[in-house]
Amino acid sequence: MKLCQERLERILSVLDRRSGAETLRNLERNFSIWRSEVEEAESLGWIVIEKIPPPVGRPAIIARKLSETMAAKLP
Repeated sequence: MKLCQERLERILSVLDRRSGAETLRNLERNFSIWRSEVEEAESLGWIVIEKIPPPVGRPAIIARKLSETMAAKLP
């Protein structure tokens, strides 16, 4: 799925409501935002994807919104 302006706005609004960060798993399950869309938004410079390893278990993959002051390309 190709990222469009509406989907990018949806991703950013969800991250705003969630204090600027959310796991990719929750984005897929609760908001129907696919991993490919999040990865494309990262490649355009709107968000950052981070892997946070816990002491035990599977690591959490977090999508974090970048600062509003940083320049990014519009899709």
